[in-house]
Order: sequence, then C-alpha cells, then structure tokens
Amino acid sequence: MANQDDFEALTRHALFDIDCAEAVASLLAYFDGDLDDDCGARIKQHLEACEPCGAAARFEREFPIVIADRCQDRVPDALRSRIIDALAEERQRDS
Repeated sequence: MANQDDFEALTRHALFDIDCAEAVASLLAYFDGDLDDDCGARIKQHLEACEPCGAAARFEREFPIVIADRCQDRVPDALRSRIIDALAEERQRDS
C-alpha cells in the first residue's frame, strides 16, 4: 500500500515547481484570471506538461458548458406560438 511519501512523489514532478494537488486546486482561480502572472504561468506550464492535470483542467472548463447546454428547458414550438399569439391579442386589446 502506498504511503504519503509515495503519493507526494507521484504528484510532484521534477519538471514543475507546483505539484498536482496545487495545480488542480488552483484551476478555478486560473480560469478566472485571478492568479498573478508568475503563478498563472507556472500553472499553465504544469497543465500543458502533466496529462492527468491537463485532463482535469479540460473537464473543469467544459463541464459547466455541457451542463448549461443540456439543462435548458425546451419549450415546444406549438406552446411558444400560442403564447406569442396570446400576447399579441393582449396588446391589441390594450391599445
């Protein structure tokens, strides 16, 4: 069974000064542009070179888009037409 030192060794790459846990924890701030230039550049470098973290970043970036697209209420065309007609009739009565 892996111990904490093994986990840290797996998540800290020699190429980076940021480990995977820090990179993933910083994703939202990175996407929002809330990091200073140096930190943002280090996160970007890590995400480009580390496939697991890059995949996590792609998921975090795409997930809200997919949810927003899939979770929209679709109004049937017939109902939409009836509502538009009813509003037009109401406007004519008021004028």
